[in-house]
Amino acid sequence: MSRRTPLAVAVVGALLVGGATTGTTHALWRDQATMSGSGVASGSMSHAVTIDGPSSLGTLSPVPGESPKILDATVLDTSPQAKNLRQAITFAGVDLVDPTPGLSLSQLTMSVGMKTADGCSAPAPSAADGDLTTSLGTTSPGGSLGVCVKIAALTGSPDSTGVLRLEFDGAQVRPDGQQGGWASAASTTVPLTVVGVSSPPAPNGLGCVSWVKGVSATITWTSVPGVTYALVNNGQVKIANITSSMLPLTVRPSEVGGNNVDLKVRATNPAGVSTDSSSTFNIQFQAPKCSAS
Repeated sequence: MSRRTPLAVAVVGALLVGGATTGTTHALWRDQATMSGSGVASGSMSHAVTIDGPSSLGTLSPVPGESPKILDATVLDTSPQAKNLRQAITFAGVDLVDPTPGLSLSQLTMSVGMKTADGCSAPAPSAADGDLTTSLGTTSPGGSLGVCVKIAALTGSPDSTGVLRLEFDGAQVRPDGQQGGWASAASTTVPLTVVGVSSPPAPNGLGCVSWVKGVSATITWTSVPGVTYALVNNGQVKIANITSSMLPLTVRPSEVGGNNVDLKVRATNPAGVSTDSSSTFNIQFQAPKCSAS
């Protein structure tokens, strides 16, 4: 979501914090150097944003159920000392700068909150291309707010890079508690590297090892550790959560949908990405007959 045009009712202070180079490591954050901030202000009210924490954010995997990464930052009120000068700080939004083809905010989820003794108060992340405006609190000259940003990548995010620009606005708080008058703006940038999750190899080598006429067939296929498999009949999963250690697998007509069935094998990696076998098992329990086509 692009930021709105800054208020034209006051002198605006601006900050753009330079990012750092990323390292090389289902989307992944990798080896990002510590970022620092500096502010440029004109007039009587301003604020700056700096990134806190270690030099690396670690890796962010787009796997269902994966916890989002948390980015800590500090918003510092850099206004000159003045009696009763206070400003309300708001997270205004996020932009994606210089993304490689295929990457957009729609591949990311985010939320913003305050740092607390127990961690981060930000709610579960929502679509980064939606309205993320969040009121954070009030500062006075020399004061600061500890904020946190939760960031996650959706399953299927492509290999890509870009820079996230996080934007914060300040609005003067008058003695009567109303906002108005001076305004300020600041932002900080975070380099982003996304490594998409590859599809698992398609199961091949489908075949029958043995069978008992009218009762069962023992089947197998090529498999790899860490991938789970399922037998699929006409688009419906009949047997799921098969691992390589379970092969060869003995199946019965009642388990796969009948005495004469055409089955595909579906491979699913830990990121939830699936690939079906290019061949089909035809099993005729009464014949007995087993073939792949």
